[in-house]
Amino acid sequence: MIDSFLKVTEGVTPDVFSPAEPAPEAEAQEEREEAKEEEKEEIRNVIYRAEVTREPRMKFFKVPRLGSYMAVPLVYSSFLFPESLETALKDYGEYKLVVKRNEELMKEYESRMAKLRAEEEAREEEEAAPPSKPKEAEKKKKPKRSVSKPEPEEGESENLEPPQLEEEKEPEYLSKQLSYVVCLDTMGQDREFTEEEKKFVIDSVKQYKEAWEQHEKDRLTEDRKLKEEEQDRDAEFLDKEYSKMQEEEKRFVEEKITAATTEMDEEEKREKEDIFRCEFPCTLRC
Repeated sequence: MIDSFLKVTEGVTPDVFSPAEPAPEAEAQEEREEAKEEEKEEIRNVIYRAEVTREPRMKFFKVPRLGSYMAVPLVYSSFLFPESLETALKDYGEYKLVVKRNEELMKEYESRMAKLRAEEEAREEEEAAPPSKPKEAEKKKKPKRSVSKPEPEEGESENLEPPQLEEEKEPEYLSKQLSYVVCLDTMGQDREFTEEEKKFVIDSVKQYKEAWEQHEKDRLTEDRKLKEEEQDRDAEFLDKEYSKMQEEEKRFVEEKITAATTEMDEEEKREKEDIFRCEFPCTLRC
């Protein structure tokens, strides 16, 4: 079977990717009722031929032999392609900004609440102390102020509510569907697949699909984190080192121009400056 190819118009195998034919209304109603009682199979269009020699559409690459044939579609979501990584970086960047904004809002709100609670506790301690002056007695008679919510600052409404936070929903990875077929036969054994064997094949394909998708998700997550670390290093370099390097380059070029023994006009000077700028990176590596 190596280097053998099956056209989409040959054999029964391509039928695994054909849409299922609509069932009559009575059968469809029965299927819907059965679906309520038990979970439907996730894998559709499994092809099974109990006797391959009795199937006129069967494609044989060698001499036909007695036995059964089974074809199971393996359709899974792939995450390892360039557009998926690009989209993941963009979506997770926006997601992190939302999380950061929410954390800042909650931190500010909790800080104000803590400040008001501290003020109220200090006021209660002051009122609980024995009055030593008439003014303090008068203060004690004043009604307590409720501190269930922090007092509004200037320009705010009277009842300050907790901040309205943005929804924090971790983005889904972009995927595309890939389709394969797992084919098995008992040709030469003159027997059918047992029900246990059929179930084992279908369960194995399901497990392989899930494992494959999870593997690609994990690899994409690793790639995304590596790319994010690279972007963070680049940003840190631009913030801290780039301006310093520009100053060093400028000083290097000026020293080279000053050390030149021959006089140069403006055009020659610009050409020399360009040459010295190209030499500057070599000094960093050394």
